[in-house]
Amino acid sequence: MKVLILSCNTGGGHNSVARAISEELEARGDQAQKIDVLSLESEMTSKAVCGIHTAAYRHFPRIYGLGYLTAEKHRPKQKKLRLKAVRRLYRILMDEHFDAVVSVHVFGALLMSRVREQYPCLVPSFFVATDYTCSPFVDQCKVDGFFIPHPLLLGEFEQWGIDAELLIPTGIPVRKEFFQRMDKSDARAVLGLPDSERIGVIAGGSMGGGKMAELCQSIVGLLQPGELLVVICGSNEKLRRRLMASEMSPRVKVIGFTNEMPLYMASCDVFITKAGGISTTEAMASGVNMVCLNSVPGCETRNFEFMTEHHLAAGASSAEEAAMLLHDPSWAASLSHDDFFSHDASKALCDEVYRRIPDAPPESQH
Repeated sequence: MKVLILSCNTGGGHNSVARAISEELEARGDQAQKIDVLSLESEMTSKAVCGIHTAAYRHFPRIYGLGYLTAEKHRPKQKKLRLKAVRRLYRILMDEHFDAVVSVHVFGALLMSRVREQYPCLVPSFFVATDYTCSPFVDQCKVDGFFIPHPLLLGEFEQWGIDAELLIPTGIPVRKEFFQRMDKSDARAVLGLPDSERIGVIAGGSMGGGKMAELCQSIVGLLQPGELLVVICGSNEKLRRRLMASEMSPRVKVIGFTNEMPLYMASCDVFITKAGGISTTEAMASGVNMVCLNSVPGCETRNFEFMTEHHLAAGASSAEEAAMLLHDPSWAASLSHDDFFSHDASKALCDEVYRRIPDAPPESQH
């Protein structure tokens, strides 16, 4: 079987989900191919949209959030998909004989919806929601299945008019390394971190967003003896350089982009993160004690609300609150354990895709 995964380069999270799905398909002996959906219009379009998105996310989070919340309230119709991208996607599907399409960004699901409206295309199409809410435009997607992050969200998606029979609560796919519970001391030894310190890891997602510099510098001044803060800057090289150039405490370790997030989560006592849907899911899979920052308004506000209201994470709205939670481990005892996050969403998702594809080969029926 051959599956096309439509992703988007607006941050690394969507590509990380695409990678998790691809690895599961390939482990089953099937083929997976990922395409940046914006590049179907042009590479220039992809770079421009991603650049604007990254700049707004990193430097103007309030404006970014305002745009999202406006769309969330008014639910405008998406009319900006261009015919060029629709034609190119249809041609790829026909020429390369894909058996299914899985979109890990709403742009891909919308584009695939237009393909099926304008062409005689019967290729099954699926959408993966990567935030703990029914985001704007999701209800406009005409797909054969919506893979959603949690069963508790079924009612919200139904409220926006999505057929209950199409909602499949598989969870958000993350890399299998997050499920491998490594001993804390072993993880610290691999990363070169001290075994005797109380360690907090703070991350702003793949893009290093959410006013990380100011937040980290505030937390540093609140660190107590015996505490170490590891700052993960992601692809935000400007942030990494800024923090390295500042007079940071020796109890702070600044890291740029890394593929070792499973190890950093395994190594820490507290994981402090902006409330991205994928970051929080990775933390839940790893079993780390998580503090969510409500630093970027919009869909991350909904993620923050989901995680804190269901006692899956503690919430912090300031550096002082985050530092206090790092000092005092007792709050972790109040967190709820949710077995749903201990299953592999990639496997569940692929199983459901196979069930919904006519004449899927027997070897794919897991």
